[in-house]
Amino acid sequence: MFKLCFVLFVISLSFGSSIYISMFTPRQFFAMVMALFCLININKLIPYFNKLILAYCIFLIFEGLSFFLEHHFLDFLSDLISKHFVALVAYFSSVLMMKKCENVNLLAGSLLLCGIINGGVCLLQYLGYPLALQLGVFFCDLENESIITSLNNMLEGASGAYLFGLMGHPVYNGYYMTMITFLPIIYLNSRKKKLQKIALLILLITLMFVLFVIQQRSCFFIVFLLMVFYFLRKSKKKNILIFALFMLPILMVITLSIDWSTLLAGSRYIRHDIEEESRLHIYIGSVYFLLSNFLTGGYYSFIADVGNAPHNIIINAFVYGGVFGAIAILYVYFKQLKISYELFQNCDNEISAISLSFVAFSLNALLHNNSIVTGDAFVWLLWGFLMYSYSKCAVTNRITMLR
Repeated sequence: MFKLCFVLFVISLSFGSSIYISMFTPRQFFAMVMALFCLININKLIPYFNKLILAYCIFLIFEGLSFFLEHHFLDFLSDLISKHFVALVAYFSSVLMMKKCENVNLLAGSLLLCGIINGGVCLLQYLGYPLALQLGVFFCDLENESIITSLNNMLEGASGAYLFGLMGHPVYNGYYMTMITFLPIIYLNSRKKKLQKIALLILLITLMFVLFVIQQRSCFFIVFLLMVFYFLRKSKKKNILIFALFMLPILMVITLSIDWSTLLAGSRYIRHDIEEESRLHIYIGSVYFLLSNFLTGGYYSFIADVGNAPHNIIINAFVYGGVFGAIAILYVYFKQLKISYELFQNCDNEISAISLSFVAFSLNALLHNNSIVTGDAFVWLLWGFLMYSYSKCAVTNRITMLR
C-alpha cells in the first residue's frame, strides 16, 4: 500500500496541482496520505530531522513574521499548508521510501515515467498537434495571466519558449525537465545489454532535445554543462566515446529533419529581448529595496517597488525572510549543494545521477524563483533520497555525517 501511495504521490506532484476533485487537488490529497504514513513511522524518521530541517523551520518562522508585518499573514498560512507542508512531506516520504525499499527505483522510475510522458507532450506541442495543446491546457491555471499569455503565443505559432507540456507553465516545465534529464544515467551503467544501453542513450538525448525546444535557457545550459561534467568525471573513456559516436548521427538526423529556421525564429537562444533588461532592472531594484528593508524583507512591498519577483534565490531569501530568515535558508541551500557534490564524488552512479539532478534544479534557482525558499516539493523529494544516501555513504566513505 505504501509503495502504491508513494508512486501516486510522485505523479500528483508532477501533474496534480491544478486539478480539483471536490475540495482538494490530487497533490493535496496524497500529501495528506503520505503525511499519515510518516506519522505512523515517525520513530524511523526522527534521525532525519537534522539541523538543515531545523534551519528550514527557522526560515519559515521569519517568513511568517515578514508576511505578518505586511498584513498578509493569511497568504503565508496558505503557502505554508499548500507548499511548505507538502515539501516537508515529500522529504520525509522519500526517506521512508528508501528505508522500506533500499533502492531508488520507485522514486526514479516514477519520475522518469512522468518525465517521458511530459516530454512526449512537449514535442507534440512543438509540432503543433491540437490534442497535445488541449492536454496542456487541461493542466493549466487559466486564471494566471502569464499562462494566458503563453497559451496565446502557442496558438499564434510562436517559438518553443512557450511550451508548458503538462506542467501548466513553461518555466515550471523547464525546471521539471531539468530534473528528469539526468535520471536515465541511473540505469545506463547498470545495464549490460548493448541494446538497453542504446535505448537509454536515445532517451537521454531525446530528453535533452525536449529541454532545448522548451527554450528555458538556463535550464538547458546547466544540464548540458553538468552532463559533460558527469561523463568526464564518472564515466569510463569507452563510454564517453560511445556516447559521442552515438550522439553524432542522431544530431545529424535531427539537423536534416528539423526546419531550423522555424525553430530559431524568435528563439530565445539568439534573440535579445527585454527580458535581460527586465532582469537587470530587478537586480538593481533589489539592491535599493534590501538597503531599506534589510531586517524584515517583505515580498509584497518588493513586488510593489520593483514590479516583479526577484528571480534569484539569494534575493528571494532576504525578501521572504529578512536577514535572519535569509541566513537560515541560505545555510540550507549551500549546505545541500556541498553535500550533493560530496555524494557525487564518493558514491555510486545512482546517487551521483540524483545528486546532479538536485544540483541542476538548485542552480536554476539562481536565475528563477522556484526553490527551497518558495517551498518547491521536488527539491525536497530529491533531498530525502540524498539525505538517506548521505547517512549510508558516511559509513564507508570519507563523508562526515550531518547532525
